[in-house]
Amino acid sequence: MKSFIFILLILSFSTSSWGSAYFGGTYGYSSYTSKETKEYKLNQKGPSYGAFFGVGKQFVGLEAYYQNFTTSGKIKHDGEKFDYMTNATVLGGALRFSFNAFYARLGFGRYKLRQKIDIEDSSSSAAADEIYKIQNEESKNGVLLGFGIHKRFNSCVTFMDYSRHQITGAGSYDTLSVGVSFVIPDRLFGVIKI
Repeated sequence: MKSFIFILLILSFSTSSWGSAYFGGTYGYSSYTSKETKEYKLNQKGPSYGAFFGVGKQFVGLEAYYQNFTTSGKIKHDGEKFDYMTNATVLGGALRFSFNAFYARLGFGRYKLRQKIDIEDSSSSAAADEIYKIQNEESKNGVLLGFGIHKRFNSCVTFMDYSRHQITGAGSYDTLSVGVSFVIPDRLFGVIKI
């Protein structure tokens, strides 16, 4: 959380030299895949949501972002099917390259990963955790690659986005989202400048 606040402070102090500031949010649908679960044909899907704050000049922007992913699917273990749940949150920064109708993003983030297989029997649960390499409360680095299309209406921008969050040593989230962002008027920063 401290690193996210630090990024926001840098971005807010940079607005005078970087042009306009903006903020927004996204809501979408994600799928999660990992090397360990691929052979078990696990299909994990679920909702995701996020928020971002950025500054940009002409076609380049610098963003701080937060994203939350929650996916679940059924996995077969000892002849029965169990719920396999994965949740991740990320705080990060990204470069955004905007063009007339589309944009691309490249970023880096710190992910908090939580995984769980819903098995009541403790010995069977421990064995499943070992087999599927369950990671709980693990902090990991990762990269963001994304692109999308956007349309501007005065100070509001609507967009549709595809992004891939690749978590080092874990797996990846592929996400389709829709979102909206708003340009912060320059006169607001004139009031809060230090």
